[in-house]
Amino acid sequence: MTKTQVKWGVIAFALLVFAGIKFFAISYFLNKNDAPTVMHHCGDLSQPCTLSPQLRVQFAEPPRHGQPFLVMLDSTGSLPPVGEFSMADMEMGMARFTFTATTPPHWEAKIMLPVCVTGRQDWLMVLIVDGKRLQIPFTAH
Repeated sequence: MTKTQVKWGVIAFALLVFAGIKFFAISYFLNKNDAPTVMHHCGDLSQPCTLSPQLRVQFAEPPRHGQPFLVMLDSTGSLPPVGEFSMADMEMGMARFTFTATTPPHWEAKIMLPVCVTGRQDWLMVLIVDGKRLQIPFTAH
């Protein structure tokens, strides 16, 4: 083997090791569930839904596939809330949105749901607020 071949072999090995470490780190952080998920049923999310004395959620307009809609959250938490959107038993990719503060204690996030090719409309919203995971089912049109 020449020095050039050895050098490229070492570079290739280092890249494979780096890719493996990156894969496991991403998998760990995406699948990390510190707190159990608590299910809540809110009915009509166009009206404020109280999840706890310190937490309310509401949709500004009805959610529609492929169109942005606003989710408003009232929370006394100090960290920005996060919303994760998925379907039960259906892989829809990563739909994770961080809320931004408007006026304390109000938070907002502009959400865009992907279009489901099967035509399903049932969604699960998981709100992560101060380490708590709250799951709320809803229907998009």
